[in-house]
Amino acid sequence: MKKNKIVLHLFLSLISLVCFSPSVFSYTEYECFFSWVDPAVTIRPMDVVVDGSNKHVFMTDAYSERMVEFDGTGAVVNTYVLPGDYFFIAMDDDYVYSTVLDYLKTPEENLIIKTPKNGGSSIELCRSTQSEITPGMFYSIQGIAVDSDYMYVGDSGDDNPGKITKLDKVTGAYVSDWTFSSDIRGITLDGTTLYVCISDGVRRCTTDGVDTSGAWASVTFASGRPIDIDIGPDNKVYILLGSTQGVHVYDKEGNYLTQFGGPYGSGKGEFNFARGGTSGGIGIDKVSGNIYVADNYNSRIQVFRGKDGSGTLFTPLGSVNTGVLKPVDNICLPEDGNRVEIAYYIAADGLVTMKIYNQAGVLVCTLIPGEFKNAGLQTVFWGGENDSGDIVASGIYLVHIEAPGLTDTKKVCIIRK
Repeated sequence: MKKNKIVLHLFLSLISLVCFSPSVFSYTEYECFFSWVDPAVTIRPMDVVVDGSNKHVFMTDAYSERMVEFDGTGAVVNTYVLPGDYFFIAMDDDYVYSTVLDYLKTPEENLIIKTPKNGGSSIELCRSTQSEITPGMFYSIQGIAVDSDYMYVGDSGDDNPGKITKLDKVTGAYVSDWTFSSDIRGITLDGTTLYVCISDGVRRCTTDGVDTSGAWASVTFASGRPIDIDIGPDNKVYILLGSTQGVHVYDKEGNYLTQFGGPYGSGKGEFNFARGGTSGGIGIDKVSGNIYVADNYNSRIQVFRGKDGSGTLFTPLGSVNTGVLKPVDNICLPEDGNRVEIAYYIAADGLVTMKIYNQAGVLVCTLIPGEFKNAGLQTVFWGGENDSGDIVASGIYLVHIEAPGLTDTKKVCIIRK
């Protein structure tokens, strides 16, 4: 009778392996689920912007004097090099706009460069010597945003208040400017509204300089000044704070919602910003809502899970894979001492997470908790235990992996006697 019961379990389980479709997993909002570095060179990411249409990520690298374009797996697509330090970055449908400090000139010169997203040659839009007085000239550019017609450039003066300068996006010609009560660090654009990080808070204004701060005028940060800002498709405002205070989330009217990331460190979700905690940037995928942070002194980009415009939490199912996940044997009888052997191949070094879920999408156990793995073929075993060490019930379970170039789910079967 017991043998017949085992055979029946096996038969039903094999049917489930063929017919079952994975359900939605229980992901956590603002979970850091991916990060990468460029293994070829040392990097110091200063700012980051994301093209939601193809998941390409553009990063400015002050250390290596370049801008790098990555695909969604962290692989380098293009590298753009100019004589000077790349700092801040913005993007429209056709171009990436970056600011460059040419420190070889005396006095130093600020440049604004636009680069075609198809990888064409960069175009210099404007160049200015360090000046705080002359309209259209900059002392120290600290942020850039673009709309259909204009660029908005944040500038922090040596002795004078910070200012926003409005320039023609095609010619780089000066249009207008307006000042703020303190220096500027990071700006973003939402329609016809600019959100501007100042030394201890955030201000809001129109693209013609009319102050609309409202409740934002009362928002202050006691520790860790805001160093960059962006707005997600969920209509939330994400403010990156220096001194490893993480990402603070507000609604558009200046009401605090939550925070995530940090504190200081090099672990998953932790930050290390150089230059007194002011070097780093944030960019949001306007399609998926995922949040990308330029983690400067840890030399990496970290990606946190966000929500899209409909409020749906991003899940990586359906991503294009350049690796392979394959259970070598997908049936396990724990009482007989069997284990499922799970092989996977990744084409690049990076963090690997592998988890087991039941058919309801509930986490059963974590086999690989976001560990760094070298490229190549790897193997892990599962004997049917949950995170408490207990053997799970008979049934179908889902092996889910997230790794550089690989996001996939496979089914395995546990049969109890």
